[in-house]
Amino acid sequence: MPDDKTPPTREGEPLEPHGVPAGRAMHIVYVCAIAATVVGLYFGIRYEPDTPAPEQSDTAVSPHTTYADSAGVHPATRYADISRGNLGPNADWHTQLTAGLTQEEQWALISPASLEDKQRDLAARAQRRAFNGAPPTIPHRIDPVDATSCVACHGPTGMRVGDIVARPMPHEHYASCTQCHVPQHPVTPEETPWLQNDFEGLPAPTHGERAWDGAPPTIPHTTWMRSNCISCHGPNGADGLQSTHPWRTSCTQCHAPSAELDQQPGAIDYEQFFLQNELPTQDE
Repeated sequence: MPDDKTPPTREGEPLEPHGVPAGRAMHIVYVCAIAATVVGLYFGIRYEPDTPAPEQSDTAVSPHTTYADSAGVHPATRYADISRGNLGPNADWHTQLTAGLTQEEQWALISPASLEDKQRDLAARAQRRAFNGAPPTIPHRIDPVDATSCVACHGPTGMRVGDIVARPMPHEHYASCTQCHVPQHPVTPEETPWLQNDFEGLPAPTHGERAWDGAPPTIPHTTWMRSNCISCHGPNGADGLQSTHPWRTSCTQCHAPSAELDQQPGAIDYEQFFLQNELPTQDE
């Protein structure tokens, strides 16, 4: 007869074995495994070998030494050495490519340019433009397949290679650079008749108007496609065009665009509006 403590079973079903439930047993196994891991990690970190460390030879092994250069096992490179730069065969190679300026160069004192220096740099600037305000030509070879590589040098900070300066773009990035900028090349005799015309562009301005002596001058050119003033007037700009305070990045906070040159689409000439509509002006 079955024991009174034995739970009743249906006919033909096997009796369930008694013991620790499976869920509780797995919890015990997990706790033991975690405890063993913690103990092993603790004693493994604190482990110190009984044998003394080998004496260092007079010839120190460089962290860049290869297996062929060392007589023994190549030492592992420390993480501190990895963060310091190249660890390969070109570890001693240094590049002159710099993006942007150092902190000393950014805050260097810039003296106001003279009128002669400004006119000299404006003449050099005009040599790569058909007229004042036209997109400049490209003075070097370019990749005809992918013109967007221009951003590698003419990005937001620009780049310098020795004395050659790649100024940042004065406008936002557009994918098709050669749509406006074409490579510079000598004019052939066959092209000369096509270039003959009576067009004369406006001369480049040398200064902006001031409301009074000591007031910030207005911007003497249009700001369309010239929103990045640092491109020409920053530390990487020409000497005659540099600003004396390029660290003040909000240029239009003090220098207002010209009302005559920088008219936006839809702007109203109020004087002509009053005359055409026979309305009294402010002077009347």
